[in-house]
Amino acid sequence: MVFTIKDNKENVLNLISQNNRKTIYSIDINEITYEIKTHYKKKKSIFKNGTKIAELDESFSNENFKECIKLQLLDKKDLEICFLLFSCLKIGDTEQSSKAILTSQKQLEPNQEPWS
Repeated sequence: MVFTIKDNKENVLNLISQNNRKTIYSIDINEITYEIKTHYKKKKSIFKNGTKIAELDESFSNENFKECIKLQLLDKKDLEICFLLFSCLKIGDTEQSSKAILTSQKQLEPNQEPWS
């Protein structure tokens, strides 16, 4: 799976799946490698050159917050890239229900450094 991204200067970037399960994606931007990993319970981690910079959590069970996402960042300067990576994966989702796209949670990436 490859997501093609074109920036405002018409540069083309590719967010590329790194495994067959489509749980790890990577992109190189300005000589920096960003990676997003999908974990169980609707959580995602974003890495910058191997260092975790953000964690996204979509697992809210409360009906009042079911459309909310919790985002934790190390540095607010990384908000734009985190939004870009997360948006690419959301655009790629074909199911709009709360069902998991993967058949088994065991296929997702382990979360080695959970922040929440």
